[in-house]
Amino acid sequence: MYFNRKSITHEHRKMYKVGKDWVVGSIATIGLITGLSVGRPLTASAASEPDPRVEQSDEIDGKPAGDPPVIQNKTGEPTSEDLGDPTATSSASLADTYSDAQEQVDVANGKAQAVNDSLAKLQDLLNAADLTAQANWQENIRAALAEYQSKVSAFGETNAQTQALITAYQAKINETIKDSPNAVKQVTDTETIGDDLVDYQELTANLQKDVAVQVQTVQTNLANYVVSDQVNQASEALTSAATKLNDGLEHPALTSADLIKLKTTYDQALMAYNTAVVAYNDKTGKAMAVISADKNPEITQMLADLQVTEAYSQAVAKYEDFQAKAKDYQTAVSTWQTAMNEYNQALGSLTMPAMASKVELQDARQAVAAAANQMVEVQAAYSKVVQDPQNEAIVSAYLDVYKARLDAVAEQSSVKMDYDKSLAALEKLEEYLAKTQAAGADTTHWEAEIAKKSPSVASNKIRFDEATQVVEAAETAMQEPKAVFDDMAKREESVSEAFNRALDDLNTKLAGWQEAYAAYETAITKPVSSESSAPDFKAMATTVLQTQAAVQAALSAMTNSQADYQVTLTAYQTALDKSGRTTVKATDEALPDLAVLQTDLSQKIEDNATVLVATPKLLAVIAAQTALQQRINQINQIVLAINSDQAMLKNIYEAAYAGNIWTVLTDSFQTIGTDLASKAVDYQLAINGDDQVASYAKLIATLKAANADYGITDDAYTYPANDDVTAQYSNFGKNWTGFETAYQEFLDFLAKSAPTEENNATVAARMKDGDYLSTNGVYSATEDDEFDPGGSHVNIYTRYAQGLDNFLGRFVKDWLLTSDVQSTRSNFVTFDIGSTDTEKATSTTGANYLTVNEDKKAELAELLQGMVLPFYEKNGTVYHLTAFAVPGLGRDGYDSPRLDSIQDVYTFKSFDPVEEVMAMFTGMNYNTQTNTTFYFLYTASPQPGIDDLTNLTVETTLPSLHPFGEGTLASSGAWSTGSLTAGGTVTASEPNRVVDSGSTVAGRYAGGEMIDHAFSALSVKQAPIISLNRVTETPAGNPGTVDPGTTDPGNGSLDPNGDQVPEINPGQPTTSPTESPGGVALPGRTANKGPAGKAVKLTAVRASDDRLSVQTDNRQQSANRIRVSDHSADATLPQTSGQSQGILALIGSLLLALASGSFVKRRHQN
Repeated sequence: MYFNRKSITHEHRKMYKVGKDWVVGSIATIGLITGLSVGRPLTASAASEPDPRVEQSDEIDGKPAGDPPVIQNKTGEPTSEDLGDPTATSSASLADTYSDAQEQVDVANGKAQAVNDSLAKLQDLLNAADLTAQANWQENIRAALAEYQSKVSAFGETNAQTQALITAYQAKINETIKDSPNAVKQVTDTETIGDDLVDYQELTANLQKDVAVQVQTVQTNLANYVVSDQVNQASEALTSAATKLNDGLEHPALTSADLIKLKTTYDQALMAYNTAVVAYNDKTGKAMAVISADKNPEITQMLADLQVTEAYSQAVAKYEDFQAKAKDYQTAVSTWQTAMNEYNQALGSLTMPAMASKVELQDARQAVAAAANQMVEVQAAYSKVVQDPQNEAIVSAYLDVYKARLDAVAEQSSVKMDYDKSLAALEKLEEYLAKTQAAGADTTHWEAEIAKKSPSVASNKIRFDEATQVVEAAETAMQEPKAVFDDMAKREESVSEAFNRALDDLNTKLAGWQEAYAAYETAITKPVSSESSAPDFKAMATTVLQTQAAVQAALSAMTNSQADYQVTLTAYQTALDKSGRTTVKATDEALPDLAVLQTDLSQKIEDNATVLVATPKLLAVIAAQTALQQRINQINQIVLAINSDQAMLKNIYEAAYAGNIWTVLTDSFQTIGTDLASKAVDYQLAINGDDQVASYAKLIATLKAANADYGITDDAYTYPANDDVTAQYSNFGKNWTGFETAYQEFLDFLAKSAPTEENNATVAARMKDGDYLSTNGVYSATEDDEFDPGGSHVNIYTRYAQGLDNFLGRFVKDWLLTSDVQSTRSNFVTFDIGSTDTEKATSTTGANYLTVNEDKKAELAELLQGMVLPFYEKNGTVYHLTAFAVPGLGRDGYDSPRLDSIQDVYTFKSFDPVEEVMAMFTGMNYNTQTNTTFYFLYTASPQPGIDDLTNLTVETTLPSLHPFGEGTLASSGAWSTGSLTAGGTVTASEPNRVVDSGSTVAGRYAGGEMIDHAFSALSVKQAPIISLNRVTETPAGNPGTVDPGTTDPGNGSLDPNGDQVPEINPGQPTTSPTESPGGVALPGRTANKGPAGKAVKLTAVRASDDRLSVQTDNRQQSANRIRVSDHSADATLPQTSGQSQGILALIGSLLLALASGSFVKRRHQN
């Protein structure tokens, strides 16, 4: 029975209904006509030569050719009762049976591919290295298994239908074609390739079996995973414990405690393993064996022997530690004794500590006094030279001739300019005359002009010669006054230099004395206590206590070590007894009693504590004596310093008045006065004290208290009485208070004209700067060359006033408008500087100015040296040289000069003011039409009783003080020293050693077994894929062709002439009869004749789904299989010409019968 695909799967394509019999008649008529027209004669070529494209075997599976193959039914396959006889004649066409079979193959292959995809997914999951570490991994495996089973089941449901339709297709081939080709082209799974339906049946059946077994394995592993994994974990732990224990028993380096720990770990692991095995057996029903502990080795004696060895080693270690602690104790006792000996020696050598050295201070004070005396002597010589009454006449005489020479030189310069001008004009006329003569022209004009000019030149020449003679006469007249002037200047320079040196020396000695005093003050005011006394008892006491504590600690450590040693001896004895060695003793002697040693040590520490406690009291007595003695020494040095300061202050005071040199001496006067004030403060502090420093009376009280605390009742130490010391300071204090106020007022008066280093440095920098060249910082530089450098002058003025304030805040031109500022007798001198005496220079900002050469500067210095006097007296008031000013005139040189403040002047600080001026004089304005002006400013000296109320010349103002006598340390009292002795040697008996071999252990501890519960990949092959050969037939009578108007489904159409057009599979080349679809020749395959009147076409067919495409296998088939070549063009099986002529009528009849029968059957089925 054949399952018609049109009636099963395409019922919507039915072309008729039950009850319409007229269709049968029509179809029968068409069948008859068609059958009669089939019998066309074969071509000659087809009749004479058989087609070589198809070779068929004479037998199929041992049966004669022409018999259909027998297919055995498998499990799950349809039986002949279900499908009918596949070899029975069917009314369906070969093309229909192929189409039905191919559609079912597509469905089956689709299901097979779904199975394979699901299998790949399941394999990927099972192959994951971290499978069991993934979240929900068991649920994922179950889901994948369920999906895979579902796909396999769906595929299995297609097997019966697929086999039935392929079997029907094969039957139709067998019915249609005598030498029947195989319906199946190829069957493939993972590795197997076949070309028979039997292969497909076997693969599908095996797939079902393998899947059932493999899936069950995975499911079983899932179900038993927890218990099996517990067994495996316990097995791993047991095996690890057994390995470590066995290794430990083989390596004697392990201790008994280590082995006991390993044994305990093993016993615990064994219990856990057996528990897991029992649970596994209960769960799975299996009989996995547990491990009996009785089969493991016995190690009790071995452990006992090992413990004896260990206990002995521990006892020896503690014994050695005790011996080391005993040695430490002996060393500590020895160190303690050394510290006590040093302490006792220090007590026996106690004396009053050395006082602060006053040698350097006394030397410095004497040096200052000598410098002050030297300055007094120099000042006397200076005053004698500088204040010589002849000096004014010498200077006046020199300035007279100097001015006369300047006037003569000025006249000479004026006449020379007239002479040079007339001479240049005459020489020009003579030049024109010479040129005219050379040209041969008339020279009358030039000769007349020369005659007119010559008398003027001669007259100017006479005047110049006369002026020159006047200059020479003036220079001659100047020689003697200048010589006298130079001698005076040298004398003044000499005494000024000596005065400067003496002043510098005094300042240096003052600084040295102040440094020495500061050092002495620091030393003598340093707190005196027992800690600062020599030797350092505090440090030694600390050492004694530390070494004493070290002895106590060493004894304690030795006692503890002995106790530890006793514990190990006891443990050693216990181990010996436990191991069966009851006759062996751990040690031979009892350990020493250290309690007696501790009692003796405690008594020594207590005795020496009394000595250590009494020492600070003695040191307090010595410290009190030392502090009081230091204070007496300090007071004496302060008194001497005050006396020295008062003497120097008076000396400078008198020198300043005598020489009228207040500006120079003000700084020293103030320095000494400040030092005197500082000493007054120190004096007050030494007597009265403050919050930090004890008073003199307090020091006396402290000494008395220390003597009482130490137990001294007869104080042999003498010191100045507090009343005497206090009385002298009280008298000084009264005198100082009255003087200090007047002194400060006097300093304020002197400060108005006193020099300051900072201001002088600023003014000097302006004088040296080409942008200013002045003291007041007015910008006077010239940036362009609009001026022709020529001769210039330095105008020198001397002015005096009551104070510098009279010069400041006013224009210079306004100074003489009032009586505040006056001119000295040597009021004005002009110093000429010619153009040859200067040189153009450029400032840092690029401005032009003129520098003066050194020779001219020396000449100017010489003039100033005699002209600038140290003081000037007018109407009973002495005015001393105080300051120097050079006002700037601005860029054009016409600004009105002005001094605004003391910052605009330079105040003199030495006895050589000219040197200070020349050190900062650099040059002049580039515009030589303006002159540089020097102003030497004098201010009034202080007047006693008016400006000066100090009365320093009166002895009672600052009377001299008297130092006190210095006491000595009469005695230090009696002192009893303690001593220590070292303890005796401490020894102990060492442990007895046992020499014998320990017992051995036979056998090894067993480990656990593992259960294979891994989720490895399934060993299931892929679901098979099957492909069919497409077999077609052509009508007999015209072999290789199809009747006109007939179309083979899927194989193209006929041409209009009735000849068959070979079918070409699109995309594939047409192959030769002996080639495979891939173009490879298939050996042994030739074309044989088919059944009479039939021509068969074989077409390789691919599944419609690209994923299911299967290439034709080119391997050699078995001898009992039909061999078919796959071609893209149809293969025909033609008949011979002799046979075709006899059966043409029969063919027509058969076609009519077949058509009629087929449609009748279909009608019946419908």
